Amino acid sequence: MKKLDKILKKEAYAVAIRKAKTNDPFYIKYPTMHEWWADPFVCKHEGINYCFVELMNSYRLHGEIAVAKIENGCIGDFSVVISEPFHMSFPNVFKYDGQWYMLPETNHCKQVRLYKAVNFPYEWTLDTVLCDDERLVDHSMVPFQNGFFVVSNDITNEIKAYNRIFYLDMEVKKMIEISPQGEWGNIRPGGTFYCRDGKWRHVLQDGVRAYGDYLHVYEVDELSNDTFKEHEIRSVRVNDLKYVNDNGRLEHIHTFNCNDDYEVIDLQYNKIYPNKIMIHWYHEYLKHIKKNWK
Repeated sequence: MKKLDKILKKEAYAVAIRKAKTNDPFYIKYPTMHEWWADPFVCKHEGINYCFVELMNSYRLHGEIAVAKIENGCIGDFSVVISEPFHMSFPNVFKYDGQWYMLPETNHCKQVRLYKAVNFPYEWTLDTVLCDDERLVDHSMVPFQNGFFVVSNDITNEIKAYNRIFYLDMEVKKMIEISPQGEWGNIRPGGTFYCRDGKWRHVLQDGVRAYGDYLHVYEVDELSNDTFKEHEIRSVRVNDLKYVNDNGRLEHIHTFNCNDDYEVIDLQYNKIYPNKIMIHWYHEYLKHIKKNWK
C-alpha cells in the first residue's frame, strides 16, 4: 500500500468556507484532477463576496492568482486573474481610498509587488515595485496612518526565516522598514490582520513538523511606530474544526482569513493522482527548458 501511495498520491490543497463569527462546519471545495487552491482571501465588492486564491495547475511550475464568486455560502469556479512567469501566492487583497489593490507573495522574482485592479475582480495591473532584491513572503497588513503596518517573513535564509516590520505608505507607494520595540510572533504569517471584539488579530503558521502544520492565533496589545506587542490566544489544528464534507484525509491547515460575512481556510492532504508520473516528468521537462533558455 505504501508503494502504491508513493506512485499515486501527491500533496494538494482544498479551500473551505463558513459564515463569519460562528462555529458552523466549514464547507470544503476540493481540488480537481488538474488544479488545487490555497491561501484564500475573502472580500466584498458591490454586495458580492469573492474568494481569491493561489491556484496551482498540475502542468505548470508556478502558482497563479485566481478568483471565484461566493454564492449561497459556497465558493464558485475559479478564474485566473494574474499570471506571471514566476510563482505567485497569498493574494492579500485590500481597499485603499476607494481603489482595490493586492499585495501577493512574489518572492521568486525577489520583489515585493503592488497590483491595482483595473476592473475588479478580473483585471489587474502592476502598480508599483515596492522592494527589490528581497525574499519576503506572506504580507500581513493592518490599517495604519496613511497606509498599512505590514508584517512580512524574510526567507533569505529559509532555516532562519524571521518576521520584519514595515510601514506601507500608500500616498507615495513606498514600503519603509521600521524597528518597533516589543514582542511579537516571529514565524510565517498565515493570513492578514482582522478585527474581532474590538481587537486586531492575525494568524501565524507553524511549520516545525511539516509546512503549515497548524495555526497560532495572535492578538495585538499595542501597535505604533515605536511599539508592537502581541500575544498568542490559541492554536488551531485541522481536527479542531468541523466540516460538512470531510474526506477523512485532511492533515494540515496554514491559512485563515475573513471579512464580515465569511471565514475561509485551506486544508492540505494527499490526493490520488492517476497521472502523477506524467505530471512529474512534465515538470522535469519544463525545468529543463527553463534552464536551457537562460
